[in-house]
Amino acid sequence: MKKKLLKVSAFLLALSLINGVSPDSALISRDMETIYAVSESDNLQKYETEYYELQYSVSGKEAVIKKLLYNEEYLEKNVGDGYEMPVLPELVIPEKIDGYTVTGIDDFAMRRARYDKLILPDTLRSIGSSSLGAFSFRRIPDVFSLPESLETIGSNIFEYNYPEKIVIPASVNSIECQPFNGTEVREIIISEGNTHFCMDNGALMTSDGTRLIMFLDSYSGKVGEYQVPEGVKQIDSCAFMKCRLSGVLLPESLEDIGESAFSESYIEKITIPSKVKTIKNRTFFECRSLTDVNLNSVETVEEWAFSSCFTIVSIDFGSRLKKIGENGFSAAFDLKNKNSEILIPETVTDIGTGAFGIFIGCAFKVDENNKNYASRDGIIYNKDFSRIIQCPENNKITDFVVPETVKSIGKYAFSGVSSLEKIELPDSLDEIEDYAFMDCDNLKSVTIPKSITRINDYAFWSCDRLSEIILQEGLESIGIRAFDNTAVTELNLPKSLKEIGEEAFYNCTELEKVTLYPELRNVHYCAFFMDADISYVRDAEQTAVADGVLFSKDMTVLLSFPVTRMNYNGLEYTVPDSVKEIAAGAFEGSAVTRVNIPDSVEKIGDGAFRNCISLLNISFGSTSVNMGKDVFN
Repeated sequence: MKKKLLKVSAFLLALSLINGVSPDSALISRDMETIYAVSESDNLQKYETEYYELQYSVSGKEAVIKKLLYNEEYLEKNVGDGYEMPVLPELVIPEKIDGYTVTGIDDFAMRRARYDKLILPDTLRSIGSSSLGAFSFRRIPDVFSLPESLETIGSNIFEYNYPEKIVIPASVNSIECQPFNGTEVREIIISEGNTHFCMDNGALMTSDGTRLIMFLDSYSGKVGEYQVPEGVKQIDSCAFMKCRLSGVLLPESLEDIGESAFSESYIEKITIPSKVKTIKNRTFFECRSLTDVNLNSVETVEEWAFSSCFTIVSIDFGSRLKKIGENGFSAAFDLKNKNSEILIPETVTDIGTGAFGIFIGCAFKVDENNKNYASRDGIIYNKDFSRIIQCPENNKITDFVVPETVKSIGKYAFSGVSSLEKIELPDSLDEIEDYAFMDCDNLKSVTIPKSITRINDYAFWSCDRLSEIILQEGLESIGIRAFDNTAVTELNLPKSLKEIGEEAFYNCTELEKVTLYPELRNVHYCAFFMDADISYVRDAEQTAVADGVLFSKDMTVLLSFPVTRMNYNGLEYTVPDSVKEIAAGAFEGSAVTRVNIPDSVEKIGDGAFRNCISLLNISFGSTSVNMGKDVFN
């Protein structure tokens, strides 16, 4: 179980990055924020200080800060930590710049700035999202008062290192979702006279009681279980994110819950009120204490909504659920809960890709009146049994024969089914989707039918005991990491194969021999394990092999150099003195870095070194070589 959770965590992190949740990776430079760069067409003006330069736009008599750049001299003398910028002794935004009154700081304007002291002007009316950077660790103030002139506060105005107390002035009338980090700020003080916002037992709310903006985690230990007040219609995105409350009771007045509202929180149970129709993207993502869920009248569960909720043991989908989005419940449900069933109601019309993917521990049962889906032996199919959608992790099958009706095996369909030792795939099968058999620990043998033209990315990734892989004629493409980290020892690749993706067999440490046809040239240089012996299917009467390279029988024509042959230090190859001709495409796509060509070579064919992206040097023994077309294209 521990091994699987570690794999899932790493895997989901990778998916999160692919789906756009990425760390700040901009290199330290004078241009602090390359991700949110401002176009020169904005006609920005500049204000320079000893340590930094402020770029700003003007409208009438007012100025808005758009960007902060460190002075090059200051950067040279001061070194930051890793990707962090060096700490400024103080960051002062003046009230006026060249006669213009500073009234705003734009989104991301000073996102990566670091400072010991921050002074904002009393003329400021708006602070944009992620705009203020962060205090240094050594100078986080206990209390930070926002300017009395401020009207608008964006989301996450500081990157991190929030003051323990933040004072919101009476002038503020607009606050975006998650204005502050609720796990760092201990107290929010609303100034007397502010008629727009109030605090309710740790929750920042609008004064009319209809919107809950955020909850301070410092109150979790005091209240344990929090009752959202009746009258609240909207809970903002990230409002309870990472909070340590054991429970949140939602009122019947609630109509909308924002994205990631409860993600990574410690709540144990949740009942969704009847007016809420959609559970949005990542709303309950990684709630790893959540055991009981009642969706009530929910109609749509969006992407990743309950993903990585490993502890769910009971779920009521309600009577109106229509759609479960991509990865909606991936890596959810308690793996120990072996005897329970997940009941898919008849109202469900759309189950997204991987909706129940990755180590689902419960069997599935689809309502027999459902017009779009069906179940058999705990496995979800579409209604006509032409596609397998999900097989539960706890299924006890060892040998499974895929029905002849099946044309497609869906994403994550058999992921983590550890009992599975052998799978028999029918000739009717057209597609094996990404991650379809990922982490089937005991799968030992698979034969890919002739009907399959492509094996998709990660299809059999991390099947630790998969030692026999039979690939048949008709197969044209093998995707990224399709068989990575398997136990295969020998591969015979079909003549129809045209492409092998990155690391398709790379971590197959027991792979000793690969036999392929010389026509196969589109092979990623990291496709195979380094120590694998690459050889060719050839006509022994007309060809010869020396050092893994294919030649004519008399060794006068070099026909094909293995595209997969490489090592960590690059590859230098010396063409034998017997060779008079290097055939067209002979080195195409290979990882060779240096080639020594003897003076015996008289001709080099078309595209002989085409797409050799690692090639650094070629030495010729003769200058009178007949070159074909696009030899080095």
